[in-house]
Amino acid sequence: MTQMKHSTNSITKQEKYWSDYADNYFTTLYKDVKEYPSLIIRHNYILDLLGSEAKLIVDVGCGPGGMISDLIHRGCQAYGVDIAEGMLKVAARNIAEMHKDRK
Repeated sequence: MTQMKHSTNSITKQEKYWSDYADNYFTTLYKDVKEYPSLIIRHNYILDLLGSEAKLIVDVGCGPGGMISDLIHRGCQAYGVDIAEGMLKVAARNIAEMHKDRK
């Protein structure tokens, strides 16, 4: 029981941290990739692996939705899952903004 309680507490702390950091995470890491160049390299590598055929994809740990946005742009049906509700809110906002002209 102690192990389960510790794990639940740890998950709650992680969710709160990432929810609180969600807006800044997008701004600092996705909009200014000079600070985190491996992010864009990994992002493009995954897109290359997937190819151009439309697919159904679940992005686990979707963060602010950058990958999902690019997948949608390629014609994929993409869903995001994240431990942090704040990240999901930022992802929904970003994806809606990036694809507002496609509705």
